[in-house]
Amino acid sequence: MAKRKRLGPAPIPFSDPLYGAGANPKITEAGLRGALVPPIAQIGADTAAHAALAEVSAEMESARASGRLSIDLPVTAIGADHLIRDRVGLDDEALAVLMTSLRERGQQTPIDVTDLGGGRYGLISGYRRLQAIQRLKAGYPEEAQRWSTIRAVLRRPDTAGEAYRAMVEENEIRVGLTYFERARIVAACVEAGIFESNTQALRTLFGTSSRAKRSKIGSFLSIVAALDGALAHPEALPERLGLTLSKALEDDPELGRRLAGRLRALPHPSPGETVITRSADEERAIIESILAPTGRPDRSRPPSSGSPAASGTEKIRLGQDLAMTVRDGRIVLEGTAVDARLRVLLIEWLRAR
Repeated sequence: MAKRKRLGPAPIPFSDPLYGAGANPKITEAGLRGALVPPIAQIGADTAAHAALAEVSAEMESARASGRLSIDLPVTAIGADHLIRDRVGLDDEALAVLMTSLRERGQQTPIDVTDLGGGRYGLISGYRRLQAIQRLKAGYPEEAQRWSTIRAVLRRPDTAGEAYRAMVEENEIRVGLTYFERARIVAACVEAGIFESNTQALRTLFGTSSRAKRSKIGSFLSIVAALDGALAHPEALPERLGLTLSKALEDDPELGRRLAGRLRALPHPSPGETVITRSADEERAIIESILAPTGRPDRSRPPSSGSPAASGTEKIRLGQDLAMTVRDGRIVLEGTAVDARLRVLLIEWLRAR
């Protein structure tokens, strides 16, 4: 009886795409089964792969849209004027510190933007970071490529009010706002029609603040209405002085006009210049002088004979750091308290006489 020959695996051409040129022309039985996948099974595998890819893509888009994924955007595509900013001004010293941090450590926190369409994005929060990166791009041409993009998170606020609230909350947490700045953004949002009233704006923008804090912000609204534009340093207005001024504006409707006139009479930047030539102390002195009660010297008792005043000279101590000498129709003030602030107060008091 003839011996049957056992057949081995069929040889595979060297050009087979599974192996390529130079591959072993023999494959195992398991490999052969894997190579000869039925068409219907291959279609099923492809369909599953496409479904998995679509699911991943949808999840990535969802993460991007909901703000769980940051993206790099061209700096030139960000519109910083999309919202009315709540910050009155930028502290150059603090901005310089931020620029140094960005150069050393890179951008650690993304900005918040909303998609305006057409490749443009509106800034919601992160104004200081955007300004710092724009200055780095302009100030370091050799690093222009590094600062050509900015890391951002895409937000889709349901309303403009929610966008403003996000901006305010971010600034409250990171740098804090003065009461003037808080009141100014309330007034600006109402004027722009974002909110119907100051009360609605206060409750939306500062909903997490205490009632007492919202009340103080409301008090500063009268200062914003009277002096916004007249003050060069509104962010330097102290809380206590501001509350006193607010009460005075309420009691005297003409006070705002008079005070704005005096403030505008102070030195302003020269034409073509942006440097403010007047100080916050000078502005504060003007406000304090107009709020202070007018003082009058006591004339009820004439100086006794033999006193310095009788001979034409009188020296009065007004404190440890201030003395006044009256002689022959002249008044001389001496002491460490004689500074620019006292000068402004004195001039304003004399003008008010």
